[in-house]
Amino acid sequence: MGRTRDQGTWSRCLLRRGSLVIAYFLTDNSPIPGPVYSVANKVGLIFLPFHEMEPFVDLLRNEKPVTAYLNSDSPQWNQLFTGKEPVGEAE
Repeated sequence: MGRTRDQGTWSRCLLRRGSLVIAYFLTDNSPIPGPVYSVANKVGLIFLPFHEMEPFVDLLRNEKPVTAYLNSDSPQWNQLFTGKEPVGEAE
């Protein structure tokens, strides 16, 4: 996790195909911008309120596989999601 001055915290996830997803957790009183994806840089940005950081980190730590969908034409569709766990990974 990284910190920005008075604005919140960020987390980044490197994806298998060389893309990067950065999640910015903004203070609860900050406006939340829409998601962005830069094809040239292979970087997707999602912005979330700070109070959603704990479940987000929990998802990254405990769920496998985690997949990202990034769309430069419709960045509002950018998302992280989990798929079926491999056999034997039941909780």
